[in-house]
Amino acid sequence: MKDFFQISDFGQISISVETLALFVFLAVIAAICFFSKRLSQKEKRLQRQKMETIGYLAGSFAHDFNNILSGIRSAAELLDAQLPQNDKKRQYTGIILNACGASAEMIGGILNFTRKKQTKFIPFNLSQTAEETTELLRCFIREEIKVSCSKKQENLNICGCKDMIENLILNLAFNAQDAISGKGNIEISTQSRLLKKEHLRKCLIKAPEGQYAELCVKDTGCGISKKTQKKIFTPFFTTKENCGCGFGLSNAYDTIKKHRGTLFLESSEKGTAFHIYLPQTKNLPQKTDERQKIPASILIVDDDPVLLELLHDILALLGASPIKTSANEAMKAFGRAKKPDCAILDILMPGLGGIGLYKELRKHSPKLKVIFTSGKDADSELLQILKKDKATGFIRKPYTIDSCYGELQRLFKC
Repeated sequence: MKDFFQISDFGQISISVETLALFVFLAVIAAICFFSKRLSQKEKRLQRQKMETIGYLAGSFAHDFNNILSGIRSAAELLDAQLPQNDKKRQYTGIILNACGASAEMIGGILNFTRKKQTKFIPFNLSQTAEETTELLRCFIREEIKVSCSKKQENLNICGCKDMIENLILNLAFNAQDAISGKGNIEISTQSRLLKKEHLRKCLIKAPEGQYAELCVKDTGCGISKKTQKKIFTPFFTTKENCGCGFGLSNAYDTIKKHRGTLFLESSEKGTAFHIYLPQTKNLPQKTDERQKIPASILIVDDDPVLLELLHDILALLGASPIKTSANEAMKAFGRAKKPDCAILDILMPGLGGIGLYKELRKHSPKLKVIFTSGKDADSELLQILKKDKATGFIRKPYTIDSCYGELQRLFKC
């Protein structure tokens, strides 16, 4: 074949048609790779922007939703505290409290996914948690679906966040319900398992050999195809038409990783089983003594009159002397109270807001203890205050009697 390219000034450069074709082919491949990378970067940027938008919307929604939950949960707790131990009505207050806890953790699940958040891990009984969550599920799962719980070990302890594990079980159970057409079964079981390399190779998250607590959620639904199994833990992925946000299983996966666990998925046309393995611990939570009274004068500032009244009653139950006031009247109430021992301030309020009010109160009383409350997680400004000022604390709504007592006890060192 004839050569066709020549530069006379610099000698002769001859290129065959085959060589030129190869150059063109490589150039096309390089161009495809370049533009594919550009598109990939654009998709990642759009995904990041989407997550930032969801984070902003979730934060605003969480604050309002958790304010509503605070009213329900606090009222149910106060009612429960007044009922005798053997009163049958306590089962209804228990259902309300469990539902509030699950709802709060579902909101927290979205917040967890859209921003980094430190979670406090403590030892607790996984078998007991699975049993309690099963009772709650029976109130929400369709009547034609039988929900059961079996445990091969009564005291199966792990170190983690109980609310996150409850939410994990709820997410898997609700997905199981969607996979069942008509009658069916959802079985939640726990047992202790020694995992070795052979089995760990089949798991979806790398984990070391050792003793694990196994949590299994099994259903008799339609199963998950191999193709879908590769995507189910991806954020925003959902197989539900016109419903579902694609956060359930991605949050479940995130929870397992945070607990240093792993999982194994089995699925066929006869049903699906999620085997979750969490590191087992022998450290049991220490039993707390009966609550000590907190004889302190506490100024409560919130722009929601319902929450103000309920928090007043919770503090009175704990032995404190609460003084309730609105944001606009806070400084006047502080003056009338003759320097209270502590102030509980909502973050989002008219006027100065919680942080602004904190600064004003400290000018008049430098040793005043302050607890901030909010339906959202603490932002960077508040985190800096909590880090530098040891006489401050934070309670995320919906607050409970225990969360209020725990933070007050820490500040007053009862």
